[in-house]
Amino acid sequence: FIQECCLPHGHVMATRLYTAYRTQAIEGGEPSITATAFGLRLKERGFKKTTTGSGVRYEGISLRERYL
Repeated sequence: FIQECCLPHGHVMATRLYTAYRTQAIEGGEPSITATAFGLRLKERGFKKTTTGSGVRYEGISLRERYL
């Protein structure tokens, strides 16, 4: 998902990123993991989670335009 749908810079809201992931998994006929497990995997890959006034977002990752 990260290689196909994301860019290695910028930031993205956590819910938006997870929704894009789930959509890709469902459309690809693959099982998806929970939002918590997804967040843990992002953390393992070194993406930093921050809380803003708008909600939680990940730094150092963004969605490619076609997945927004």
